[in-house]
Amino acid sequence: MSGALIKIAETTVGSGVSTFDIGGSSWDSSYDVYRVVLSDIQLTSTSNDARINCRILKSDNSDDDSSNYDYAFLGFRSSTTYDNLPDTNQDKWQNFNYLFRGGTGYGSNGVLHLFNFNNADDYNYLTVEMNSFGYNGSELMGTSGSAIHTVAQVAKGLQFSLTSSTYAGGKCVLYGLRK
Repeated sequence: MSGALIKIAETTVGSGVSTFDIGGSSWDSSYDVYRVVLSDIQLTSTSNDARINCRILKSDNSDDDSSNYDYAFLGFRSSTTYDNLPDTNQDKWQNFNYLFRGGTGYGSNGVLHLFNFNNADDYNYLTVEMNSFGYNGSELMGTSGSAIHTVAQVAKGLQFSLTSSTYAGGKCVLYGLRK
């Protein structure tokens, strides 16, 4: 049905891994818009704060490590005002969740919308809305904004990494949103 939210793939994030992918070999190119839902993403380290980073998966399912990642996010914190988090020409999108600390009970959650991933003549871009607990669970943190990959190419998903630590668990689901 046109306009329906159709589940394409689900990844359970394993403990001790430094990256995880969504899409790749399970990518369904029949959609124009995709939704990625991250649930209860946790770290193995309980003493260090981390940020979630992201890269495009190219048509061969490898991550694109070129310096073509631009983004403009707002970082929200419950203890103070917002922070501007823009950057250009990076080798990945950074600050997807702003900041969070590991341990059970301090997971990060988010929703991303992906556009132009099947269009070789246009840039891939996405929107981000995420939240988490930073500073050992004492502060609610969030990120909202958009990101663009300034390479005209077909993309087949995303790869998520961390600035420090490894993942302890979580879930990531890819949906097709509109044909």
